[in-house]
Amino acid sequence: NALTWLEQYVDTADVVFEVANYLESESPEEFVLNQNYPNPFNPSTTISYEISTTVETSLTVYNMLGQRMVSLIESQRQTPGEYHVVFDAANLSSGVYYYVLETGSKTQTRSMTLIK
Repeated sequence: NALTWLEQYVDTADVVFEVANYLESESPEEFVLNQNYPNPFNPSTTISYEISTTVETSLTVYNMLGQRMVSLIESQRQTPGEYHVVFDAANLSSGVYYYVLETGSKTQTRSMTLIK
């Protein structure tokens, strides 16, 4: 019977949807690192990120060779929320740089371009 099959399908879809919602709510991202703005920039840009748990946080800028240029935040315990850090690169040369956010055991990297 087509109606019985449809009822079973809807029940299964509802269960899958509920499980997906449960998993999403029970395992939120530890942090989100956003793209800096403006990008490209000269001489300053804003780096923003969000964290969902209280955690030791570091935000570091590296050049293309992997050399540390500046530590914007170094092992600072931060509470859940949204953060904005202004990076002033007036003393750096034009080029591509990488900013790395570390929270606990997780790391995320994005690139930015300085044009003078």
